[in-house]
Amino acid sequence: MNHYSELWQAFMMKRGAQDHVERDFGYRVKSKALLAQALDASGMGQADGNKRLALLGDKMAAAVVTAEWYMSGAPRASADRLIQAQSDADLAATARSIDLVDIITFNPGLSKRQALASAKTLANALEAILGAIYIDSGNDLNAVKAALESLSIPTSPSDAGE
Repeated sequence: MNHYSELWQAFMMKRGAQDHVERDFGYRVKSKALLAQALDASGMGQADGNKRLALLGDKMAAAVVTAEWYMSGAPRASADRLIQAQSDADLAATARSIDLVDIITFNPGLSKRQALASAKTLANALEAILGAIYIDSGNDLNAVKAALESLSIPTSPSDAGE
């Protein structure tokens, strides 16, 4: 790890990001560097910022929902509704409700108000944390499922009232 990322990681953790994530996502973080990457919406730490982790988190959340739907034997429409509950707008609303904006590193040219208005940025940060949890947990989908449940995001047809 280079000096820059060590300093940046220390800065991120000083802001209470780890405690915030552990409380709201119900997951004990092992890799602070991975968490710092997940919270980098600016691209300051890496060219893509948290986008790679967000893509992974999105797919792992979809895998959790799809597996739960399959095991339930519910009709296909149930799976579609569960996946729809993970839309950018819904994930951004969840991110706002847990004040995720307070621990995300944004592009310096973006005001906090602009960041709050960006559903895509907030949804990406939440998904990136899910991706980080997946990697940090040793590729454990149950850890992702537990995080989704901790955030009250439906993961099975019964969670969605079906």
